Amino acid sequence: MKSKKVETKQEAIKEKGITLIALIITIIVLLILAGVTINLILKQDGILSQATKGTQEYNKKQLKEEIDLEIAGIRIEGIGKIDKEAVVDKLNDIGIATDVGDAIEGEYKDHEFIIDKDYNVTIGEELKGVKPTGIAEVITQGEDLDEVQIRLTASTQEGEITLIQATNGAEEVESTENTDTVKIYKVRENGTYYFRIKGSNGRTGRASCEVKTILQNKVDILTAIKEVNTSGIKKIKVKGKTSEGEETEEKYIFNVIKHQGDMVLDGNSEYEGATITKTGTEPNITATYQFGDVAQDVATTASNYAQNTVVLKVEGNLTINENVTLTSVANASGFGGPKGMVIYCTGNITNNGTISMTARGAKAVGQNVYLYKNADGNFEYIPAIGGAGAAGMQATCPGVSGGRADTGIRPGAIGGRRGTGGGAAARFIANSYYDHGWQRLSGSAGGGSAGTSYSGGTSGGGRSLASYVQECTGSINGGAGGPGTARGAGNPTGRNRRLTCNFMFNFTRNRKF
Repeated sequence: MKSKKVETKQEAIKEKGITLIALIITIIVLLILAGVTINLILKQDGILSQATKGTQEYNKKQLKEEIDLEIAGIRIEGIGKIDKEAVVDKLNDIGIATDVGDAIEGEYKDHEFIIDKDYNVTIGEELKGVKPTGIAEVITQGEDLDEVQIRLTASTQEGEITLIQATNGAEEVESTENTDTVKIYKVRENGTYYFRIKGSNGRTGRASCEVKTILQNKVDILTAIKEVNTSGIKKIKVKGKTSEGEETEEKYIFNVIKHQGDMVLDGNSEYEGATITKTGTEPNITATYQFGDVAQDVATTASNYAQNTVVLKVEGNLTINENVTLTSVANASGFGGPKGMVIYCTGNITNNGTISMTARGAKAVGQNVYLYKNADGNFEYIPAIGGAGAAGMQATCPGVSGGRADTGIRPGAIGGRRGTGGGAAARFIANSYYDHGWQRLSGSAGGGSAGTSYSGGTSGGGRSLASYVQECTGSINGGAGGPGTARGAGNPTGRNRRLTCNFMFNFTRNRKF
């Protein structure tokens, strides 16, 4: 009995020993497995590394697709063709891009990229570190400039600046200010200019600067108006050629009134840039829409000139109802209108009323107005100088019964090739009169002035003294008409003189003046 109990105890001890050994072995196996697992996860090509690389590759593919989509959009807009400059501009809207000759390089969402000449996109590794920064500023002062200089100043918190580069048209100039961190550039067109700044840590930054003070070069006036997208004062420059082959460069200032959608001038609807005046009573009310700004578009005194051409641009249809007139503003004191008016409509114009520029000639120096350029390179234009004004002359009626003097009707010359007409001369008519005998009468008929691209020639005035022909001549450049009792038409009408002659006045016998 005792022997059996001892045997059972020994078996229990043996079982416990086996269990402890198994536990130790299990732990050892687990540690080995854990080591293997950790190694698989953490080693250079381990699971964690592979997962990280997979994420990075996925991100790179995603970035590549995004850039590819931008390029595809440009290709679609170009109907299969693609413009490299457009690609650079687009990528600068979403990142940093530079044309480097056979390729486009840049940085997008913390990754470098390269686009080859066939527009294949390669995305580089993710970049670390702080981007360099820069400040671009216009340093040329003034308005209506042909060229503007920009100063670019770069800085970085890590390492050094290794590259400063203009990305869209600015040209580096020689300057004593140029260093590794400062560059001077010049530009000849308005717009936003971008600059690429690269640091020694591989990061790329960007600075930009907007230029507004350069007078824009355009092919012709209609092309310039077509490209205008907003209302306001617009300045352009056109280099054209006259029918005689002379090349001239002209500067124009437009006061653009842009309307989006259909415009119906019905006498009641109000539109920005226009004032409405009404005359008459129901049912015979007439309405006039005057477009422009009387404070800045037209001459306001005898010593200044009209400044702007009024442009009405309608992105839609334009309808002018019956009993409605469309015209420009004009100075209330008689100093004329603006330097012409252009109506540009992208839809249909339905004119049931009146479009008029009567009494809207401008007091302004003429210039060649290059409307548009033909396919053969020739221009349709209004010449700076129109027809010549009629010459002034003296007249004296004989001091005899029935004596008479008449300078006749003498209009100005007709302007050729869209040129305006010259101003007419005054007409002097006089008959002798009796005062203790028949007396003769002399007078001056002032000449007209030449027309300009912005106004017909002004008319001469008349007076009774024969030595005043020159004084009675109409002013040049659409200015005042000739002075005299017979006041010439102009901007404004000629001054009145306390004299004895009147335009088309018939002096009669037996009357003293």
